[in-house]
Amino acid sequence: SIKTLEKCPEKGVKVIISQQGTTEHVVVMATGASCSFSSKRILPGEYTISVQHDSWCFEKTSTKVSTVKSDVSDVVFVQTGFVSTISASHPAEIVATSTTESSASVIAKLATPNKVESVCLPRPGKYTIKPTSCAFFGSEVFSFDTAAPVPLKLVASKFRVGGFINHPSGFDVNTLSVSVTIGETKQAAIINLPSTAVSSNNKVEFWQWIEAGQQAVFAPSAPAPILFYPEQVTASVTSEACTDPMSTIIEARPGKFIKGRIEPAMKDVRVIVSEVGATPASITEGVSDMSGAFSVGPFRDDKLYEEKFFAPGHVFVRKGDVVIATKMARLTTEAKDTSDQPLAGVLMSISGTDFFSNELTGVDGRYSTGELMPGDFYVRPMLKEYIFKPASRSVSVSAQGDEPVVQFVAERVGFSVHGTVKTLDGAAATGVIITATPDSDKIEKEQGQADEAGSY
Repeated sequence: SIKTLEKCPEKGVKVIISQQGTTEHVVVMATGASCSFSSKRILPGEYTISVQHDSWCFEKTSTKVSTVKSDVSDVVFVQTGFVSTISASHPAEIVATSTTESSASVIAKLATPNKVESVCLPRPGKYTIKPTSCAFFGSEVFSFDTAAPVPLKLVASKFRVGGFINHPSGFDVNTLSVSVTIGETKQAAIINLPSTAVSSNNKVEFWQWIEAGQQAVFAPSAPAPILFYPEQVTASVTSEACTDPMSTIIEARPGKFIKGRIEPAMKDVRVIVSEVGATPASITEGVSDMSGAFSVGPFRDDKLYEEKFFAPGHVFVRKGDVVIATKMARLTTEAKDTSDQPLAGVLMSISGTDFFSNELTGVDGRYSTGELMPGDFYVRPMLKEYIFKPASRSVSVSAQGDEPVVQFVAERVGFSVHGTVKTLDGAAATGVIITATPDSDKIEKEQGQADEAGSY
């Protein structure tokens, strides 16, 4: 008889009785409630009894018996499950889960591409079949019914690419995210998170399915101070083959901070940090607090950076962890006429070591230049039709914060004539030379030229 997991088929189960050493055999069908079989046309001898059912699997499919001395009535075949035939284009591990029971079991490991494997499902009913592979077979799960068995052929449509992120101990992996850009589409990559927030081996896997010929650009991110080396990686599938995830490793580690303290303490000093040689420029800014302390970052530890400090009227020099702030000197120039009235528009030429300035006085007759280091400066005022007393001055700035005022008195010694030149028909005469000839031979002639409007 056959011990079955479900009712014996109406058509029965094929049993073959073959005499050993010959080609003679008898075919009988196991039928009925007990799925039993028998044959009375058996001569004394040695026989092999085999059971065949395309959709069933058995504890054993054949057994040897002898009818030399007596009849044989204790042959029992035990059905252990239901056959499912599976093939896959790429290596895969197959897990089957009964829809009526939650238990899952690995039923096959398909190592040879496209080789048809027969696997045994332990009980009747419907199953979900889930392949685990570096290839995606069009769906995450497939259905199988022992009552209507259909061969399952898995053909890869996408392939798994990705890598691992090595992170420092104590890092909360729940704060980690990885974006993946495939063509013009940007989305979140898949991350295999550990069961706890802190992974035991300081390693997290990330991955994504892509088609053959595509490229995937992975870019991880996490809250400061964590930075990633490299900042992004590119993975591709050039042929229909799996890639080794261990070939792509990203290191996550805390970035570096540029810290210090302004002395004497100054608030709101701008601290500008730029990456050396970066194109386009990569700039990060920070400011000092009430105590003068500042901290700017995080920055990558595989690049060079330079820092600059800015505050009106000050220069800064770093000495270790301390940045010395020095207030610069200010030089003010002042021009008045002989009536003691401010004179605007005077060109003040100021020169010194590594310093030069040509600027005009304002309506108050003043021009001030700040951010001067101690040293000697030469000041000369200039304005047409005026002479100045003194004609120039040498000024010594003795210390940081010094604010000397240099005064000049302007005496008017000349005047100007303004007018227009027109032709007989009233049009502007352009380019005409106008000469002013003095009565005295001791005074030189002056010339002017009419502009486009005829004015001079």
